[in-house]
Amino acid sequence: MLNQFHDTSVDMDGLLEVLGKNLYSTASVAIRELIQNAHDACERHKLEYGDKEFQIVLTCNFEDKTLTIQDNGSGLTRQEIIDYLATVGSGYTRVLRNQTDTQDMIGYFGLGFLSAYVVSQKVEVWTSSYQSPTESWYFSSMGGKRFVLDQASESSVGTVIKLHLNDDFVHLCDTETLVNLVSKYCCLLSVPILLSGTKTPLNQLKRPWRQGKEQSQLSLNKECLSFAATFENLFEPIVCIPIPADNDLHISGLIWVQDGGSYASTDNRNVHVFIRGMFISDKEKDLLPEWAGFCGAVLESPHFQPTASREALKTDDYYKRVAQFLRTLLVSELRKLVLKSPEAWRRTLRQHNQTLLGAAVSDDALFEAMSSSLRVPTNLGDMNLKSVVRQSGNEIYVKQDVENSMQDIFIRARNIPLVLGSRFAVSEFCRFYANRHSIDIHWIGFRQFDQSLFKSKTVDTDEREFLQRVFMQDNHKIHFSCFEPKEIPVVVVEDMDVKLKRKMDDDESDRRIGAAALALARLHTDKISDQVTHHLYINMDSLLIQKIVAKKSHMAETVARLSYSIMANLSNDGGSDHLTRINTQLNTILEEK
Repeated sequence: MLNQFHDTSVDMDGLLEVLGKNLYSTASVAIRELIQNAHDACERHKLEYGDKEFQIVLTCNFEDKTLTIQDNGSGLTRQEIIDYLATVGSGYTRVLRNQTDTQDMIGYFGLGFLSAYVVSQKVEVWTSSYQSPTESWYFSSMGGKRFVLDQASESSVGTVIKLHLNDDFVHLCDTETLVNLVSKYCCLLSVPILLSGTKTPLNQLKRPWRQGKEQSQLSLNKECLSFAATFENLFEPIVCIPIPADNDLHISGLIWVQDGGSYASTDNRNVHVFIRGMFISDKEKDLLPEWAGFCGAVLESPHFQPTASREALKTDDYYKRVAQFLRTLLVSELRKLVLKSPEAWRRTLRQHNQTLLGAAVSDDALFEAMSSSLRVPTNLGDMNLKSVVRQSGNEIYVKQDVENSMQDIFIRARNIPLVLGSRFAVSEFCRFYANRHSIDIHWIGFRQFDQSLFKSKTVDTDEREFLQRVFMQDNHKIHFSCFEPKEIPVVVVEDMDVKLKRKMDDDESDRRIGAAALALARLHTDKISDQVTHHLYINMDSLLIQKIVAKKSHMAETVARLSYSIMANLSNDGGSDHLTRINTQLNTILEEK
C-alpha cells in the first residue's frame, strides 16, 4: 500500500554523539546543567511537599578523577528515573512548571543530564524520592546508550550524581576551576551551593533589586555599585540604574555606566543575562542600544527564550520588546541624571562626553535630554554649543579638516569658537543642534562658506592687475574681498571639494572605500575641476594692502609677498618653503636703498 504509515527510527548512537559533541560550546556547561537539575529538585520538593533547608554540595577528587554533585531535593522514584533521567528530551521540570506556573524552576528541554556524558566515561546516580523515602535507587550508565537500574541501600531523600571524568575534562574536578564555574553560572541561585567540608556558600551574591523597600537610597546605591563591579573586568561602574520592578515585561536587573573606555566609537556594552537565577549568556549586547557602548547590565527574566544549549537567547518578539524598553529607560534615566544628579553627571561627562555626542545623534530623545550639557572641542577649548552660538553671533563654525590653515588664524583673530569637526560625531552633533535651533552652520573650507564669509569687493583694473601679479601662486584663484579683522591682509583657503576629488581619484581609494560608496562619491567629484586647489582672499579693507596698492613699488611687492608667506607660515601651510621665502624677502628689504 502506497499510503501506509511507518514509524521513524532513531539511531541512538548517532543522536547521542551529535547532541553530546555539538549541543554545548564548552564542556564546562555540564557543571551548570547538573547544578541546575539539583536546584530544580530542591524547588520541586518545596512546591510539592514543603519547604526545608535545601543545599547543593560539590565534592572534588582529583586523584580519582571524579566530581560529585549532591542535593537534598525531591529525589526520583524508579519510574521517574526511567521517564526522565533515562529519556533524552523528557524532563519533569517542564511538566511541573506547566502545572503550577512557577517561575523558580530553570530547566527547559530535558537535555541537561545529557551533558554528563559529554565529560564522563561513566555516570553513577543514587537517589531517594520524598514520595517513597524508604526506597533508594542506583543508576549507572557509560555513554548514555545503556543503563543499569537497581535498588540501593536506603539513604536520605535527595540525589547524588558522581561523574567519572574523561581525561580531557579532569580539570573540572579541580577546586579552583569549579569555584570559578559556580561563581559564573550560579551566582544568583537561591539554593546554597557548597564545597564539601565547608560552610560558606559559593553563591552569596545578593540581587540589589530584590532588597527590602526600607533600605535607604544611599545604601541601595552602594550595593548596586558593588554588585555591578563583580561583572566588570575592565571598568569601574560610576552610576547605576536599577530597572523598575513594576514593569509589564517582568524584566529585572541593573544597568550601569562604566568609568572609562578606549576610543570614543568603541563598543564596550557588557550584558549578562540570567533566567531564574541561572547565567545564560554574556553575548546579548543588543539588548542595550547600539549607542550605549559605555554601559553594562545584568538582566533577569523568566520570559527570555534560550536556545537548546541555553548558552544564548532567541531574538524573538519578547527580546525586541525588552530592548526597546531598556532603550527608553536608559534615555529617561540619563535625563534624570542631568537634571537631578549633577555630580554623577559631571563624572559621566568627564569619561564619556565624546561617546555621548555619538549617542545623542543616534537617538532623538537622548539628544533632547543632554544636548545642552554635552561639550564640543573648539579652538578655544571644550564648550557647550549654547556658549559657542552666543560667542559667535548666533552661528556655528565647523572645521572638518585636521590640518591647520589660514582660516584658523582668521577665525581666531575674530575670537570666534571654531568647532573641530574631525573628532568623532562632532560634526553631526553640530548639524543636529543647528537644525533644531534654526542656527546657521558654516563648514569651513567649502566654497559656499567661503563666499558667505569673504564679501566680494570691486577693484579697478590697475589695482587688480598689480595684486594678481604680486600674489599669484600656482593653482591659486585670487578673490578681492573685504572682511574683519582688518589686520589680516590675506587668507588662503584650500578647496575642500578638490581635496575630496583627489582623494576619491587616488588608486588607493578602491581599497579603502567600498565600491558602492566610492561610485556615489564620484558622481559628485567628477563634476569638480581640480585646476584650482586654493583660493586666496585679499582683504581690500586692510591698511597694509591699501598701502601696498598705493606705492606699487618693488618694496611694496616684497612686503606683499612677505605678508603672504607670514600668513601661510602661521597656518602651517607650506612648511619650510615659506620660511625660506620670508628670509629672502627680509633680505630684499634690507638691501633696498
